[in-house]
Amino acid sequence: MPRELNTHPDRATSDSTPDRAWAERVAARLRGELGSLLQTLEPAQRRATAMARLFDLQVPLCHRVVAGVREAGPAGQVLGAFPGVEGLRMFLNAARSAGCPAKAVASAAGAVDEFESLIVQSGGSQRRLVAALLTPGGEGAGALVRQRRNALALEDARRRGFEALVEQIGCVADTLVAVRVYAPAATPRFADDLDVTAAIGRVGFTRTSAGMPFMIAHQRGPALDDPGRSRSPAWSLMEEFCTTPLPRVVLEERGDVRFGVVDPNFEVGGPIDIFAGPFTGRNVVIREGASLYLNAGTKCSSPAEWLVTDVYVPRAWATDLGCAAGVYRAGILGDVSGPTSRRWFDRLPITLTPGLLGRGLAGAEMERFDRHAEFTARVFEGAGVDPRDFTGFRLSVHYPMMEVQYVLSFEHEEDPEPSGGPEPAAP
Repeated sequence: MPRELNTHPDRATSDSTPDRAWAERVAARLRGELGSLLQTLEPAQRRATAMARLFDLQVPLCHRVVAGVREAGPAGQVLGAFPGVEGLRMFLNAARSAGCPAKAVASAAGAVDEFESLIVQSGGSQRRLVAALLTPGGEGAGALVRQRRNALALEDARRRGFEALVEQIGCVADTLVAVRVYAPAATPRFADDLDVTAAIGRVGFTRTSAGMPFMIAHQRGPALDDPGRSRSPAWSLMEEFCTTPLPRVVLEERGDVRFGVVDPNFEVGGPIDIFAGPFTGRNVVIREGASLYLNAGTKCSSPAEWLVTDVYVPRAWATDLGCAAGVYRAGILGDVSGPTSRRWFDRLPITLTPGLLGRGLAGAEMERFDRHAEFTARVFEGAGVDPRDFTGFRLSVHYPMMEVQYVLSFEHEEDPEPSGGPEPAAP
């Protein structure tokens, strides 16, 4: 018997004016019921990649279910994060077949039924429903409406690109994490010169046996004559954070890139966490007159649902520090160095907002990686400095694009006196 969809005849029926109160209740019900269903799984199976393997589903579908459960914003954002009704029913059928509790599956199915009713009563399109819910009313809101619509379209485009890449390349990570600590230079060239110690890793990485080999790479800066800018050759896997048993990793260095390649024959029963570092770069500050510049760029070389990059600078730098974020293409025009405002020729038109973590490690914890504060402390240990003397900044990106640099850039005015040690002669 066909399901009765018109269960709320008193609700709004216009495709441009959905019942917002009803939508909020539907969004809360979906999050609650599907969240309860996911809680019936083992903790290791609640990541999208492991869930897809357990349910024999495509990874992107599971990613969207997990994203919808995690989304804590208004109804439009929640309902836009979830897959469509048919995708949700496919997910529930797979959960039932995998042995999930029948009561939890039935409760989630009821929430999906109501979601379908809301869509039908609002014009029959999930996309239009979400767009209408994200559109504010009132006069003078035209620019904000366009901005929200553009943001929604961009997020959707990145999501579709992410899902396509996962299918084509055959690998995916839940989160790419990177931490950089900029500490006073061991041999400063000028006042406020800094060295950097960094580490990078992928959390919840999964690939098919025929998929793209997994690599962790570190791009070194431009080759300069100044020997003080050469990078340390130190490179090691952070074995205390990697999933065990560790895969065999071949570490290589070619030109300006150091990288580790996981043995392509390595097989494991679920996602792995794998890290590299800490490694150190010397004299990384760019000086132009009295202005000093840092540009900390992180890029994905394989698909990741999230990119989270943290940058810590000395507290003295953080006073009246200019911090901005942007997306830059790395290519034949070179690295992003100096004032990023001059990099118009390869900057992508995407607006990003950095977050302030504050002093020390108090703000370092992160839901997507429960050992992130410990990971950050390990980078500070490699740098040989006390986190309490530093201020942190964070950039989080959902569905980051591959092979572009997500850059946190800093501008600082140089102190009149050197920070210690002799000042080398000008090259």
